[in-house]
Amino acid sequence: MSDTESYDNGDMYTDLRGFCYCSAHQKELCHDCCCDHRPTNEMTRASRRGEVPDVEGVLARHDRVTQAEHDAVMQLRTTRGGQGPLELDSEEHRALFDAVAAPPPSGSAAGQQQRCLQCGATAAAAAGGQPAVTLKRCSGCTLGHAKFCGVTCQKEGWATHRQECKANASVIKKAAAAGSPTVKIVTWEALEELEGQQATDSILEVRIMSVPMPPFMRSTVEAKDRKGGVGTIAFYSTSPPAGLAQGKVLRWRNPHFHYFMSGQTGARIEDEDIPNITISDA
Repeated sequence: MSDTESYDNGDMYTDLRGFCYCSAHQKELCHDCCCDHRPTNEMTRASRRGEVPDVEGVLARHDRVTQAEHDAVMQLRTTRGGQGPLELDSEEHRALFDAVAAPPPSGSAAGQQQRCLQCGATAAAAAGGQPAVTLKRCSGCTLGHAKFCGVTCQKEGWATHRQECKANASVIKKAAAAGSPTVKIVTWEALEELEGQQATDSILEVRIMSVPMPPFMRSTVEAKDRKGGVGTIAFYSTSPPAGLAQGKVLRWRNPHFHYFMSGQTGARIEDEDIPNITISDA
């Protein structure tokens, strides 16, 4: 696949860069179409950087992510009293996944979409058979990636995009008030590359996927970042942040990475880190 060709076989759309999505919705992970192109696209990104894809590493990370997603969905279903088999492409499964296993606002389904958030036009082909369009990101929330084909659709889609946009703008405002001239959202992968050093003027934004342990035990949770990576957060602090719960969004300013003796990776939170952490619904 070259940078001047795209292909759609009716089930999978491959864009000009070689990335794969479902044909119907242009999504990397689509519950409606029962497809998951995330590992394939991760290897494609490595190839485009001139690297040899670490197939075993990619598949191992993907296994961790899918296991965490499954556990999160089933924990919430149990909490809500769900019983019997759960169909993967059902309305119930999609609702549970969005509540506890979707990326946080800066990497939400709306932000990851490859089409206009309002009319559905894509860079490959616009809605209704019209010529392809150029998608532009929302300029009101520079941390998000919601895309629109023009001003008209952006205005009409405001009701849908409002919550995510305001959440992203709030992160930027808080960072500015704390004296950070600029702020960027980092991922687990980016933190690990710093080898334990603090990521200054940066925020780790993650969705809490698992149910925190009871107060009398050390709270440990699985958390998904904006690009879908999963890491473990262990709270070695006197107490976890107020409001910590499954499905909530945790934002940690000036985060740092940690390797646990158990082999898990993620973050170890101490008392001095708590003031830099906020918990919210979005």
